[in-house]
Amino acid sequence: MRVSWLLWGLVGCGADPASPTLEDAVARQELSATDHLVRVSMALRGLRPSVADLETVAADPDAIEAIVDRYLEAPEFGDTVRDMHAELFRSRVDILRTYLSYGPLTGVDQLDIDASVAEGPLRLVEAVVMEDRPYTDIVTSDEAWVDARSARVWGVTYDPQGDDWQAQSWPDARPAAGLLTDSALFARHMSVGGNANRGRAELIANALLCQSFLERDVNVDGSIDLADEAAVADAVETNAGCVSCHQALDPLAASFWPHRGRVNAARIRFSYDENGQCIDDSDYCYPIRYWVPELTLAWQRLDLRSPGFYGAPTDDLAHLGDQIADDPRFSLCTAQRVDAYLTQTPTPSVPHERAAQWQQTLVDSGFSLRTMIKQIVLSDAFRTVTGSDEDANVGLQTVRPEQYARLVEQLTGFEWGASADRPALNCTASNACLGDVDLATTDLFGFRAMSGGIDGLRVTFPAHSPTPIKTLVMSTFANEAAGYIVAADFAAPPAQRQLLTMATPTADEAMDRAQLVELHARILGQLDEPDSEAIDATYGLLETVRAETGAPDAWRAVVSALLQHPRLMFY
Repeated sequence: MRVSWLLWGLVGCGADPASPTLEDAVARQELSATDHLVRVSMALRGLRPSVADLETVAADPDAIEAIVDRYLEAPEFGDTVRDMHAELFRSRVDILRTYLSYGPLTGVDQLDIDASVAEGPLRLVEAVVMEDRPYTDIVTSDEAWVDARSARVWGVTYDPQGDDWQAQSWPDARPAAGLLTDSALFARHMSVGGNANRGRAELIANALLCQSFLERDVNVDGSIDLADEAAVADAVETNAGCVSCHQALDPLAASFWPHRGRVNAARIRFSYDENGQCIDDSDYCYPIRYWVPELTLAWQRLDLRSPGFYGAPTDDLAHLGDQIADDPRFSLCTAQRVDAYLTQTPTPSVPHERAAQWQQTLVDSGFSLRTMIKQIVLSDAFRTVTGSDEDANVGLQTVRPEQYARLVEQLTGFEWGASADRPALNCTASNACLGDVDLATTDLFGFRAMSGGIDGLRVTFPAHSPTPIKTLVMSTFANEAAGYIVAADFAAPPAQRQLLTMATPTADEAMDRAQLVELHARILGQLDEPDSEAIDATYGLLETVRAETGAPDAWRAVVSALLQHPRLMFY
């Protein structure tokens, strides 16, 4: 049975006829203590708070601070840190299919290799934040974060008896500069033709300093022949409009020459012969030789500007990392970026005075990102909902694809996946094997961008508003999850059930209402009484479907509807 909240409206919402009008609400409204906890839990973990946490905060709103401390220690907060930086660096791009199953990776699913490579830089940031190290470590650390697959891609040491993800050292003598020397990040952000690492410089300047060269107000001379490399090279040195950007852009770009220009599937494919053996002297057999110190002075041979950081000379990438870490724009930009992500606000729209407050907290705490994040989520600004007549969400945040997948799995144990391979394909011997995919959080076969996320290449900004396609994706996901958990729970004894701990195949109103109270708390984050208006509405849905098609379908309809409820989609 398929149920959509568009069809059944605000069932279980429990609207109070005496509550403020929409016009009053959109002006300024402070979330209740329990709704504040829901927003904090979703922002930090992508999960609903436990019933015990809801009851604790309902009894004592000040208890939320201790709960926030616990959430900041949870592994799901680490997931959120990676999600935040994946969006910032546009590093999760499964639609490219770059790393093929050759050599030491023969038989490994291609999409798994791509996913492992993409996660390496994000794991570094996660470790810095979760270990409460100075956030500046992301540009000064000497760590290479790898799993069993990415270690083989880059030739990094890996202990098969250790953790799945490990902090190791790069096998060459590259400087300690964290993300700035991470091969995975710069293989994702390639530099080809006459670009001369300028795209990479834009990435770092925009992501870490909020200083996008592309957003500068510059008058471009339309008479320059952009197809003529010589004309372009001359213009960036002599044309006033071009020089205004390139005098800062090109020195920053010059630091990234030790990274090769690109990795693509064709380079890897043609590096192996028909017997799967590496062709001699190929830099694109595994491990790929992507860090090439001999390229460091390529800027000299091409008569480009020498490495520098906004007017100051730069010795190497370790020095550049120090220059970024010491720049006040780095701490301010970090404050803006984190606030923007947690509040779903465009970065330029974060009020300057608010960002300056978070910046001060960050600096005073020794660049503890966790300390700053705690201050953000406990602030009045985070708890206050504002909007306008044109804002259908009335200032509420919209669930992200990664959050939705995480909370559905937490509640139901369901993971929305599929095989990307044809049943007849011999995946153990074929290099065309792709493997299983997560439909919720990928794009080549999944629906991440369709449900408001980004694909990192063509869709680079998330959508924080409801769209018809997002509703359709969530509806399909919710129905699949509901069917899975109802079947699983009804087949298990009550003590072993995950979600429907009290539901029975036969009607028992008292027991059914008690079950709905628990579901409202766990799924909606709403503490309702068994005889409340909200429970009455959901019980009406249960009874209607049960009378038509029986108890299993009725409970599937209820769970599916709650998983699509506006209180879950918006928080």
